[in-house]
Amino acid sequence: MNAEDLLFPDNYFDLVTMIEVIEHIPDQDKALQNVRRVLKNDGRLVIFAPNKFFPFETHGARFKGEKIHHVIPFLSWLPSSVHSRFADARIYTPNEMMRLLKDNGFEVIIIDFMLPPLDNIRNRKIAEFLKRILKILEKTRLKIFGVSLLAIAKVKDK
Repeated sequence: MNAEDLLFPDNYFDLVTMIEVIEHIPDQDKALQNVRRVLKNDGRLVIFAPNKFFPFETHGARFKGEKIHHVIPFLSWLPSSVHSRFADARIYTPNEMMRLLKDNGFEVIIIDFMLPPLDNIRNRKIAEFLKRILKILEKTRLKIFGVSLLAIAKVKDK
C-alpha cells in the first residue's frame, strides 16, 4: 500500500513499522503524517533507515545515466546535495531523522544504530568472528558507523 495514501481508518494501529522504506518514499512528510493519522494516540512508530555515517552506499547509484548496482564506498559521506544527485535513496543522520519525526507530529523516544547483520558471509568461521567483533563495537561509540538508524517515536497528543 502506498504510505502516502494509507487506506486505514484514523486511530487504527498501536504500532507501525517502516523497515528500510522511508528513504524510497517520494513525499516522506505526507507518508509520516498518514502514519500518524492511523496510529492511536500514544501509538508507536519504529523506523529503520540508512545511516549517513555508514561508510558504504548500499542502494546503488546512477552515474552518467547508468545504474551502478554495487555497494559504493564513501558516497554516503559526501554532502547531502551531492549524494542526492547520484544515490537511489535518501540517507539520514540522527539529527535529520529526529527533525523529520518531530516536524510530522512525533516525539522521539530513541535513535540508535544497527550494525550490519553479516548474513551474506558464507564462511561460517569468518562470520562468527566478525559477529563477535560487532557485538563488542555495539557497546562503543563506533556503533555510529552502523548500517542503519533505528528510530522509535510516539505520536504526540492529537
